[in-house]
Amino acid sequence: MSEPVCLIKVELPRCTRTHGSAPCTATETGDAKCYNTFSSCNDQENFDKGTFDVWFSRGNLADSTITDAPSYILPFVTSVSSTGGTINFAGSKDTEIGLGYVSTLTVQFKDGPHSDQLMDPYRDDRTFDPRTKSTFWRKFKARNVYLTKAKVTRYEGYKGDALADMRATVYYATELTVTRQGATLTAKDPFTFLDFKSSDVPAKSTGILYQDITDEQLDLPIIGAGVEDYPAPGMVRIGDELISYESVHEESYGIRIRATERGHRDTEQDDHSNETEVQVCFVLENRSVDEAFGDILAETDFPDAVFDAAQAASVAGIWRRPWTGALSRVVSEPTPARELLGQLVRHTLTHIDYDEFTGKTKLLPVRGYDSNSLVLDDDKDIVAGSFRVSDMPLQRISRAILHYNLRTPVSDPDEELSYRTVVEVNGRGGDDNRDGVDISRKLYSPWLTSDILAFSTCSRLHTLCEITPLKCSFQLHPSRSTVKRGDIVRKADDTVVTGGGDPITKAWFITKAHQPSPGGLIDCEAWDVSPLGRVGYFQAADTPAYVGDGSDDPDGFFIGDSKGLLPDGSEAPRLQ
Repeated sequence: MSEPVCLIKVELPRCTRTHGSAPCTATETGDAKCYNTFSSCNDQENFDKGTFDVWFSRGNLADSTITDAPSYILPFVTSVSSTGGTINFAGSKDTEIGLGYVSTLTVQFKDGPHSDQLMDPYRDDRTFDPRTKSTFWRKFKARNVYLTKAKVTRYEGYKGDALADMRATVYYATELTVTRQGATLTAKDPFTFLDFKSSDVPAKSTGILYQDITDEQLDLPIIGAGVEDYPAPGMVRIGDELISYESVHEESYGIRIRATERGHRDTEQDDHSNETEVQVCFVLENRSVDEAFGDILAETDFPDAVFDAAQAASVAGIWRRPWTGALSRVVSEPTPARELLGQLVRHTLTHIDYDEFTGKTKLLPVRGYDSNSLVLDDDKDIVAGSFRVSDMPLQRISRAILHYNLRTPVSDPDEELSYRTVVEVNGRGGDDNRDGVDISRKLYSPWLTSDILAFSTCSRLHTLCEITPLKCSFQLHPSRSTVKRGDIVRKADDTVVTGGGDPITKAWFITKAHQPSPGGLIDCEAWDVSPLGRVGYFQAADTPAYVGDGSDDPDGFFIGDSKGLLPDGSEAPRLQ
């Protein structure tokens, strides 16, 4: 077997300018020159951020055989490990982070003296020998204080591979720890940046009222902020009142907002005293599912280039078309973006995930299976003895209740009385013969206003969980490395059978698929979506009736009988 190779690329933030050359105005010389990093910059006003790639390896002979790899690679890596991300299916586990758990890469490095080759752009101007002063990682940390969010790519392959053919996974630096023994770099997928305080949506406004205002006053005097802090036109919240405004003007004391409507969006007009906070609102109007996800992420530290708008629009256009233009929301106080995204997951039954192999997001709908769903084979695909199915009794739902249509944008979204409308789906129908236990689940949705969509979410959630939901775990052979989170696969297993003992083919939504190394086994977890059945597509009016001889469109929508079956006994598709 070929010798494995692992390379690590860190894209460091570095200034594109030359020290002391216009427009850089720095005048320092020799040892006082910067290192082209922001923390060492002598003219931060003219710092122009670019990137500089630093490569690391274990220093094995095989590392030098990679075609098209850079000629200078630092041999400091001692170990590399990773953990795969996990989707919190349908936002079902309130104890988990709303979107699930992020992927993590951990790289351990050894330390030692270094010549500063490539690391110090002005090495030849220094008066000292860098090999005699401290160590590589101690100097690295001192020079690169602002390392968070640097892109980190792991390349994995084998001796003699071309760099382009190696498996690449993309993460973002979150922490660098340097000790006497070496250094540890931790990098995660970009959803980790939603945990930063700067990822509240909307961001906390700094402006406060300069003086008291009456409930009719349209000119709002504000101090503590600039014109740029209140984009016009827009909406602000003062106390429990929303105010729309058309323009913002500079004044000697600060700024003045010219309001167009007091008591906006059914809130109550009121007097407000000086020094009351004036908070900018985040407003979404008539957005589709993909647009809502994208709009929220755009307000955060999430890297802009990572959100795959085209993929999201394509998926939403197929699987969430009824939601087009259906989502509107005014968020009138700073709220963690992760919380807002988690609400969207729960209330639209649509996931957003990060694919570390493409470095892009993926929109993943909760749905049934179709003809493209991979059928797993026990002999070829599944590692013997690894497939395990277990019940999730705490996830069962006998009655789903959804409160929606928020009374006002300043109403508490977690309070039942804040909503105008409620829909309930109760499969028990008053019959206690199932298990005698009423397991209700309440959802509060500040996003939904449509009766049809509220009922759709409520009924689909109930369909998934009315009978005790199942989850499974298993390992796949390397030949199935294309299986990813969000895929729907099918498998029959003799541990899940009919009353007569026949194996049942289940459809599984993959919530975790992690292959620690190329050529290794893939650890998988999945949630049973069989209750959603087989999905189909509407066909032309002149489509012939179902024949059942294999000539019918496998994903075409044919009407089944009262039991949901087609003439040949197979399952008819369901509306999703």
